[in-house]
Amino acid sequence: PNERVVATAREGEYFVVVRGPENATGARVRLSSPTHGFDQATPRGSLTAPATGPGTLAVGAWNPNSGRVEAFSSRGPTRDGRLGVDVVAPDRGTAPDAPDRFVGSSAAAPYAGGVAALVVDAAPNVSARRVEHLMESTAVDAAADGPDVTAGHGRVAPWRAVKRARNATG
Repeated sequence: PNERVVATAREGEYFVVVRGPENATGARVRLSSPTHGFDQATPRGSLTAPATGPGTLAVGAWNPNSGRVEAFSSRGPTRDGRLGVDVVAPDRGTAPDAPDRFVGSSAAAPYAGGVAALVVDAAPNVSARRVEHLMESTAVDAAADGPDVTAGHGRVAPWRAVKRARNATG
């Protein structure tokens, strides 16, 4: 079915939030406006701060069930031409407060943070930049061949990153 929402709003910046049923139906939602544009009408270039900051490990959402980057995962490039997303990580984790709905970069980022902690545990004197490099260089390609704006360097590979960190210090 189609729904039409007509609203008069004062000048400014607004955000649209669409919430669906608790159990996703697979229905698609399309938003359009004859008078206004959307800043992030497509995923490309939708990555925002703090993930766009230099020296930040930006994490996208990887759906392990489908084996693909989530359609709603933010993407690069950044305004200064960097990839944007550095790696993607699984986002279908569970949490006590949201057992079946913990998805997206909110679930993927702590997974990648855990991998970074394991790398530091394996090589305690490693720099933050080196941790980022280890995670990127051991990632498994997840979209186009090589680094890209959708999946960065690929899906994080915890064991590979920790093994390389151990080898670097051994």
